[in-house]
Amino acid sequence: MYPDLLKIRPFLKVEDTPDGRAVATGIATSDAVDCDGESASFPETRKAYEDWSQAAYNATTSAHQEPSYGNLRIQHGLEIAGKVIKIDYRPDQKQIWISGEAADDHVSGLLRRGILTGASHAGRYGRRWHADCGTDVETGRYCPTCRKEVVVSYWPILSEISWVDKPANPSPPIPTRGFPT
Repeated sequence: MYPDLLKIRPFLKVEDTPDGRAVATGIATSDAVDCDGESASFPETRKAYEDWSQAAYNATTSAHQEPSYGNLRIQHGLEIAGKVIKIDYRPDQKQIWISGEAADDHVSGLLRRGILTGASHAGRYGRRWHADCGTDVETGRYCPTCRKEVVVSYWPILSEISWVDKPANPSPPIPTRGFPT
């Protein structure tokens, strides 16, 4: 069985809504090799995000609530941070961008002050494999077929996205088009 999943990316921008809540925008995931030596396979990861966000959208709109495209937590704990208000799939860059709105003044303050600095998706691995040979890699980065450490491709089964204090990738992404406006 695959281990649990945590993948972290830094914010590009934090700005305020007219009512004073913070909105954080950045890459939720991409196919870039991360500090764990893993790479999210874009087609399968996009499908996982679409399924996860559609379930949240259906749940909120069927209850006549404001739409949510997914839940946001703080540090992968139980504390609610906010909700995803926009998802932008960028297949040419193999990136998924999100904007999330803070639930309250406390979370807005953590975002504005740079205490929460990135997004991290969590859940379980749907699959982990060595992209070159296709061999499943249950844990670590050792490919039993190639008999060496490799970059592992994966796709997630999402349970939530969290805002976290220490992104795995320390450099912010370079915007490739004007999201958000």
